[in-house]
Amino acid sequence: MKSRRLQSARFVSVWFCALAVAGGAILSFGVGAQYASGRRRELQGREQSMETPGWALRDRALPKTLVSYVFSDTDPEYRLNLLHFLNHITYNRDPADYVIIMNGGKPDDFELPEVPPNVRFLAHPNECFDMGTHGWVLSGNATELGLDIKSYKYILFLNSSVRGPYLPTYLLQGPLAQPWHALLTANINNDIKLVGPTINCQSFRANDPDRKPHVQSYCMATDQVGLGIMLEKGVLSCKQGWVDAIVTGELAASKVLLNEGYNIASLLTKYRGLDWRDRRNWDCNNLMNPIGYDEINAQPLEVMFVKAKSSMTEWVRMRLAVELDQRFSVAGR
Repeated sequence: MKSRRLQSARFVSVWFCALAVAGGAILSFGVGAQYASGRRRELQGREQSMETPGWALRDRALPKTLVSYVFSDTDPEYRLNLLHFLNHITYNRDPADYVIIMNGGKPDDFELPEVPPNVRFLAHPNECFDMGTHGWVLSGNATELGLDIKSYKYILFLNSSVRGPYLPTYLLQGPLAQPWHALLTANINNDIKLVGPTINCQSFRANDPDRKPHVQSYCMATDQVGLGIMLEKGVLSCKQGWVDAIVTGELAASKVLLNEGYNIASLLTKYRGLDWRDRRNWDCNNLMNPIGYDEINAQPLEVMFVKAKSSMTEWVRMRLAVELDQRFSVAGR
């Protein structure tokens, strides 16, 4: 009798063990299947985020932005600079509206790539210099574009003397991805109305009593308030000569905003958070050009755009930019 009870107990024990193992296997299979399914979705999402810049997935939330780019065929490197720029905004599916102004028209031997519909080319007589050409478009004279300038929250100015934008990979893909211009316009607020890669304290004339620091005009960003002040003060009027273009254009853009009580800003790490209305900051970089500041070369990934001319091919900054281009080329961009 005792033997039968032991056998019965052993049978029940074995049966429960078998049931537990089977149940565990089923449960493990279910959990494993869920994990595998979730992992596939994660990888698919990761592939999508790598193929599609983060801002392209949320571009409806981006403020409306207009970029005015002036091309001048006065240096062999300027064509390469424009092609580099067009490649970047095409590859990364940038949502801003772009007006590429060809000063003097498009050269017959310059083949331009196919671009998305938000990029438009516009011929303009080779006059007025860069600031005046920007002003011609932003004053609403280019009616054939059909653009409502006042509908844009942010406006950016560029010219073909620089190569870029250069951004680290984590800002080109994944959850931190942003368009290059958003990294500039993010600094614009009720206090700051003009932002660019670099700020220059170098004066145009020696011992100029009215000198002020200025955002260098090869790349600047502002909003409707800043644009309105610049238009009203004649900063973007047609310039009649090189000196006029610098004094009443490039230098004046920052000066009129500082005079109105607004601040300016740049991407230079050392100058982050400075109040440029404070005269104690007006001797920055020993009054030298910030392209190389405090004996340190401005890095492409710090300032986003670097000067690129045929006379600068051996300069450290331009060599660094070329090296970055080669890396992107290897990556298939």
